[in-house]
Amino acid sequence: MKQNSFYYFLGLGFLIVFFLAGILYFSFRNFSSQEAVSPAVSSELEDYPKTTYLPVKFSPAPGEVLARPDLKAKAGLLFDLNASQSVFEKNSEEKLPIASLTKLMTALVVLENFSGQRDDRFFILDDDLKIENSYTDLKPGDNFSFDELLHLMLIRSDNVAAFVLAKTVAGDESSFVLRMNQKARFLGMENTLFYDSAGLENNISTASDLRILAKEILSSYPEIFSISKINELTIVSPNKKTFEIKNTNVLIGKIPGLVGSKTGFTPEALGSLLVVFDYNQKTLVSVVLGSEDRFGDSSALISWYWQLKSDNIN
Repeated sequence: MKQNSFYYFLGLGFLIVFFLAGILYFSFRNFSSQEAVSPAVSSELEDYPKTTYLPVKFSPAPGEVLARPDLKAKAGLLFDLNASQSVFEKNSEEKLPIASLTKLMTALVVLENFSGQRDDRFFILDDDLKIENSYTDLKPGDNFSFDELLHLMLIRSDNVAAFVLAKTVAGDESSFVLRMNQKARFLGMENTLFYDSAGLENNISTASDLRILAKEILSSYPEIFSISKINELTIVSPNKKTFEIKNTNVLIGKIPGLVGSKTGFTPEALGSLLVVFDYNQKTLVSVVLGSEDRFGDSSALISWYWQLKSDNIN
């Protein structure tokens, strides 16, 4: 009887030890898994920027084909102006609202039609400030030169500056918009229609039409793009009031060979961005329209081109 009890307790002991060993093993395994993806690491990954705006130097393996960028934008275009051919297209003929990309045509028409002195002073009136504007530093009586208004419009996308320039050139907004549409027809921008000079209305165009506009600016008034790529600027008025203006394009300074650019955004149009850049003695135009991530889309498109050409220069 005692011998049976001994074997009974011995077997029970083995079962208990085996059970405890199993608990310790699985506990250690779960602990290791939690260590591998701790809450802190998980949080960092969630917060980490999904888009890297700086181009990444990337050399694919021999024979590897680079995937075309998967743009979030409704439409996109990368166009080689030297070869007069598209490098990338996504719905490039689709008519979409363009928001403040409008100001590129505004600048072109203003420069073509301005007949005054560029150092003349132009005053901001009460009526001018009725237009919707993101900036509250403008007050009635503030005055700027023609060039300063151009800088305000093209760098910080100031709507009041666009309105004042349009009024200065044509006398009123409607007359100026008529000239904008006439210029679009003359350039062959058949799918473009403007309703205002700032881009607050649903002005429509296509990525393809906008590359025509970019080409005309480069040919006739390249100073528009020269102004548009200034990152920051301080304007001091005659009464010593200071205006610190910063470019609305966060990619300024991050795109080698940048020639110029223009941003646009309204809730209806979403984000838009036109970029002109030089690469390997070529000039290219990148356009994205209707994007929830205009900077990420543009960066992906331009980086894809650089990566593609770094191994296949032609």
